[in-house]
Amino acid sequence: MADLAELREQIDSIDNAIFELFTQRADLAAQIAAAKQRDGRAVLDPERERSKVLDARAKVPADLQDEGERLMELLMESSRKRQNELLGQERDR
Repeated sequence: MADLAELREQIDSIDNAIFELFTQRADLAAQIAAAKQRDGRAVLDPERERSKVLDARAKVPADLQDEGERLMELLMESSRKRQNELLGQERDR
């Protein structure tokens, strides 16, 4: 079994990967904002968000489903906020 320091190194590595992916996701959210603006679409898409939350729950073990749901909700909230800021909107439209 790995010792505490080795386990923490693995966690740190995973955290770094998560934040790299989070940054990539934010960059894509900016591109999505431009596409939505071009197409005259609202930032908020409740149907898409519901689908993504349910998908997140399905991708994690049963004992992590609530946390998976909260994580996806946080990611979606962050994307909406970024899109609204880029489009000069104060809230979801």
